[in-house]
Amino acid sequence: MCSTTSTTTPSVASYFTGRYSENNGVNTHHNVRIRDDIKTLAERFSEAGFHTYAMSTGPLIEETDLDRGFDKYWYRERNQNLTNDWKSEALDKRDSLEEPFFLYLHLWELHGPIDVPDEFDSEKYGDFQSPRLQKYTRALSALDRELEEFIGGFPNQTAVGLHGDHGEQLSGVDQRHHDMLVNIRDIARYRLQLDLRPLERVINRFVDYFIDIPFRDQYIEETHGHTVYDSEINVPFILRTPGESGDVYSEQCRQIDIYPTLLELANIGYSEDLDGKTLLNEDGIVSRKAYIRACGPPHELGQSVMRSVRQNGYKYIEYPERDWSPDLYDLSEDPNELNPISDDEIQAKLEREMPTQELRETDELEIDGLLKDLGYL
Repeated sequence: MCSTTSTTTPSVASYFTGRYSENNGVNTHHNVRIRDDIKTLAERFSEAGFHTYAMSTGPLIEETDLDRGFDKYWYRERNQNLTNDWKSEALDKRDSLEEPFFLYLHLWELHGPIDVPDEFDSEKYGDFQSPRLQKYTRALSALDRELEEFIGGFPNQTAVGLHGDHGEQLSGVDQRHHDMLVNIRDIARYRLQLDLRPLERVINRFVDYFIDIPFRDQYIEETHGHTVYDSEINVPFILRTPGESGDVYSEQCRQIDIYPTLLELANIGYSEDLDGKTLLNEDGIVSRKAYIRACGPPHELGQSVMRSVRQNGYKYIEYPERDWSPDLYDLSEDPNELNPISDDEIQAKLEREMPTQELRETDELEIDGLLKDLGYL
């Protein structure tokens, strides 16, 4: 599944509304008011008679308007996780849910800084050279165990969806030489407005070829939010429904498809024209065109530092806030997106698929302190 953006708040807004940022009004972490004239997923479930709950954390504070439609919006500090002492409170809240219910649980265990429980801090659960990747895999093992217990306490007829809001660059983060390279690159790219893409590709190819790393991504990048490369936007979506054996699909779908899919699963009707389309088709899932936007730290990078269309095995990338030439990648031949190709016909076709709408003007929230504490600024 392709995420709508490579950072949390706009991605969550896209599957809460079934719309891209250009249509729902949520552009960055700061600019986050959902349009008043559209219904959120929680509002739809509430109107259909469901009790609605959210256990949120990170940047998803009530001031963002993402709490619309929830009967109870339990916000917690980021260090309160299923893998530590917050677990007992989470289980108590789970057991207090009134049926029928719609619950949104936002997890933070894999977001930096990562805290690995002692019993999972061993080579058995991850022995990678990259400190970040080592912590990530060990924390994931711990979270997997706790999620099993949390989900196992639901009534038997409960449908469960598991989804990532964005991906992550993991290969070099928390390594001294990597961090130094990224800091230098950021000064050149964002402050001096220099186009260093050719040099970055040389470094990425060198690392990809010569350095033994288990996870291939864009080495000279921040963790997430800055790009539209697959390592930051390729996310899982698992939907378990009662009584179904399950199938695995590799066709391309989008975060905006979650909204209509969950409503159809719950037999909740809607009449508005959404950007997303249901995944519950009798003929199976058909690959769809995905539009992706990177907004990153908004006051440093702008609201659209990169945006792309991914379709039919190709990805077209443009840089609307910089006078840079676009990139085109053949993902079947170059899955790590290190060698852009030249094909005027394909590029023109994908360029025409870019949305023509402008990002909407919405309120600016004064939440720099929170975002800095969370590592976004």
